[in-house]
Amino acid sequence: MYVIFDFDGVIVDSEKSIFKYFQKELKIYENIDISDMDFSKKVGYSSEDFLRQVTFLSEDKINYWAHKRREVFLNNVSYYEIIPGVVEQIKRLSLKYELAICSNSYIKFMIPVLKHYDVYQYFKYIFGMENTTKPKPDPEIYLIGKSKFEGSGFVIEDSVAGVLSAKKAGLTVVAITTSFLRSELNAADYIIDSFVELEGIIE
Repeated sequence: MYVIFDFDGVIVDSEKSIFKYFQKELKIYENIDISDMDFSKKVGYSSEDFLRQVTFLSEDKINYWAHKRREVFLNNVSYYEIIPGVVEQIKRLSLKYELAICSNSYIKFMIPVLKHYDVYQYFKYIFGMENTTKPKPDPEIYLIGKSKFEGSGFVIEDSVAGVLSAKKAGLTVVAITTSFLRSELNAADYIIDSFVELEGIIE
């Protein structure tokens, strides 16, 4: 058996930082107001898809801002706050299972963060936007991850899009409520409020 982690909202809490970055920068430089109510449109979606939903920017502008945001975050890993309890669970699970990451983030941005929090070495595979043409909720990224392992596997997700992606790929999903309410994650097989609860599901 194996366990696949999402990255944003599961290993690190970067969604809020990304959202606030766009709120601030687009107000200053594009005179665009992004409402706090739009936060749910970011969780589980790429920066490009988020900007397409909440702005009328051209594709060139969207790509510019998405790239600029990634460069800013790459040069300052402090934007990424570790989710409480996840490091302990990664270490625990690695003793018994093979681990991977499947994320809508780019690998080159995930690796420095994983190394910063000293968990990079526990993951056999890391898949990101470099590996797929169809981000979540499409199942492609999880089908790629699944193909690397034998037997059954668990996915740990935090977003509606991520849960749908993993379920479409035929995987058992544990959703953690770091980004969405339980009622919004009811497509998952299990729902937890903290990583301590994971021990009762994946032993």
